[in-house]
Amino acid sequence: MDLGLSGKRFLVTGGTRGIGRAVVDGMLAEGASVAYCARTVDAVAETQSALGADGAIAIGSAVDVGDAAALTDWVNSSLTALGGIDGVVAKVSSVAVDGTRFVLVAGGLLAIAAGVLAYRKMDDGLAVPIWTDLKTALRGDSAKRRRMAGGGVFIAFEGGEGSGKSTQIRLLAAALRDAGIDVVETQEPGATKVGRRIRDLLLHDDEALVPRAEALLFAADRANHVAKVIQPALDRGDVVLTDRYVDSSMAYQGAGRELTFDEVRRLSGWATCGLTPDLTVLLDIPAAVGLERARGRTASTDGRRYGDKLERESLEFHERVRTAFRGLAEAAPGRYLLLDATRPASELASDILVTVDELLASRRPRSLDSRRSVIPSRASRPVPNQPSS
Repeated sequence: MDLGLSGKRFLVTGGTRGIGRAVVDGMLAEGASVAYCARTVDAVAETQSALGADGAIAIGSAVDVGDAAALTDWVNSSLTALGGIDGVVAKVSSVAVDGTRFVLVAGGLLAIAAGVLAYRKMDDGLAVPIWTDLKTALRGDSAKRRRMAGGGVFIAFEGGEGSGKSTQIRLLAAALRDAGIDVVETQEPGATKVGRRIRDLLLHDDEALVPRAEALLFAADRANHVAKVIQPALDRGDVVLTDRYVDSSMAYQGAGRELTFDEVRRLSGWATCGLTPDLTVLLDIPAAVGLERARGRTASTDGRRYGDKLERESLEFHERVRTAFRGLAEAAPGRYLLLDATRPASELASDILVTVDELLASRRPRSLDSRRSVIPSRASRPVPNQPSS
């Protein structure tokens, strides 16, 4: 291929290694005359012996290109030797690939792989692009932060059978309403029309469900519950009190039915669009005591059958459920109020009111105390997150 270089004259800096030498050799092969430089005499000699062009001029000089005076002298002498120039090719060199660079590249690839793996492990499974996730994290933005700005508060009550969740929700809702706060009381499963049908299938239908089907039905109820009841109430700025939420699926299906926590967590996270409570009140009670309460409350008049399908599970099942609930609370103590549910209901209600008052005071201009004195003195409050003896 004729590049039209025949008879042309060029200055080439750094033309003695790899790519630079190939450039010089190619110019000479096209009939060009080249003056090139290198840092040492040996490098110049090595290049000169490697050039194979016939009839073209190749002038090599040892020059420190970092020395402006030396480089100027070389350019002037080259102009004299060549009788002028038609072009300059500056700093032609090759990229050295040695062991150090291989190690750095390999380390970078491993770091990227580790980052992707860590992201996948921590990802909540929602269909959110990674860059959106990253920007949200850097801004400190979240659904919870936006909800806090609007005043909505989400409180879940969890616990085993017979722990008194319904009683505490009723007492708390009454106190909040007396303080002028809008409250929505709800439950799972069965808070919507579709949810009530799902509840009958889950708890009262005679046909036994396999664990995965049960978990999917609870998730379906929860998705409808969040979309139609919980989220609209939070958007209005209401306080939402729910009798059971995601933790119940973690405990009952994840531990009780012995599915994996990761499976149940991802399923519930997808169903709720990642909506988590601001506070979870865990009413802890020994399984045997709670079952005795629940079964006494729901026993049939003929004495042949009592409770729903979950209440009729074995004591071992309910012990696993209790252990799972306590493990969840221990893993995230900042989000839980763990209470001994064998204590009197009035004492539990007081502890819950104090904690909820502090939660509301952190995001509202006035606490419940300033509206109406329905909360006992903070001096009488027990240490939070520890069941009283």
